Amino acid sequence: MKILEKRKNADGQREIRFMGIRLWKYRRKKPLTAVEQARALGVRIGERVRLTAIPESPSPVWGSEPYLIEIGDDCVFSFGITFLTHDASIRTSHRIYPEGGLFTKFGRIRVGNEVFIGCRVIIMPGVTIGNRCVIGAGSVVTRSIPDGEVWAGNPARFICTSEQLAHKQYINSQTPEHQELEAIVAAARGGRAILPSEAYFE
Repeated sequence: MKILEKRKNADGQREIRFMGIRLWKYRRKKPLTAVEQARALGVRIGERVRLTAIPESPSPVWGSEPYLIEIGDDCVFSFGITFLTHDASIRTSHRIYPEGGLFTKFGRIRVGNEVFIGCRVIIMPGVTIGNRCVIGAGSVVTRSIPDGEVWAGNPARFICTSEQLAHKQYINSQTPEHQELEAIVAAARGGRAILPSEAYFE
């Protein structure tokens, strides 16, 4: 028997034993959530925000200046979102303005409260997204968006208001086709098709 031994127990926790007697047990640190990781990088994030990720596409990509990004409360972000807080393409302007040298454009990105951003959206420098907005999947947001609007496309453009989208989704949810799909999803999820609202936030 070793006099002093360091090892992992059956639970995977580290412990120190002296003559077979456990002296100390190290608890494994709980990994940071996606929100905590973003805050550690300098992103300003509100409360009850969900950042979705899948193994092949972590979300979001905060860019090289995460401290220029501000996120409000009660937002839901899908996977693969990219925030661009700078534009280095204008560095080629040194051929046009040689006396100006090389320079880069920087811009803050602000996202309001109760915003949903679909998968693989790109948000460009200087953009502000208002409260209660929806950004469609695959969009490239190049300009600021007022409160309560739905935008999509490349470049993103106005589609409808958030209220109009909610009404349309409610009407669609009442169709037999949608109810059939909801039953299939509920069976796959163990009897629950729609996640409770608190499941969307971390």
